[in-house]
Amino acid sequence: MLGREGENKVIRGGIIFFWWGFWLCSFVDLLLEFGAWQEQFGSYFSTLGVDAPVFAGMAIIMVACVQFIAFSFASIALLQFFLKDGLSTHRYLFSAMFLSLCLFSLFTFGDVLLGHREELFRHSIYWLLVVLSWFVYTSSERELTKLVSRTLDK
Repeated sequence: MLGREGENKVIRGGIIFFWWGFWLCSFVDLLLEFGAWQEQFGSYFSTLGVDAPVFAGMAIIMVACVQFIAFSFASIALLQFFLKDGLSTHRYLFSAMFLSLCLFSLFTFGDVLLGHREELFRHSIYWLLVVLSWFVYTSSERELTKLVSRTLDK
């Protein structure tokens, strides 16, 4: 058995690894399926009355940059987790989570604006998953801090 401290580490590591993998797959998918993404974004912009494909291309590039930055922050958080630097892990994971919330909020706003209910549901689930992941991560950190504090008090 791992014990509570070990279990908390597994949970925190799993959360970091999940978001690292999520952003890696998302970024790679965007690169491999750039044409499909451009077509999809182009249809979104044409729905808004903007038929210039350059806007769709710029939007995809901005999304790709945000995804790459979120992946980079998650990578650094994962590295710091393995190096056992809790403060750096926390900071970089927070940065990745914050970018995730911003991107999913932007997608959700677009889904509402364009009336895409399926996409709205999917992006809302991702948004809630980010919030839930952060809650579980910080709760396990607090639990670990309490356990260490009790051990030191004895």
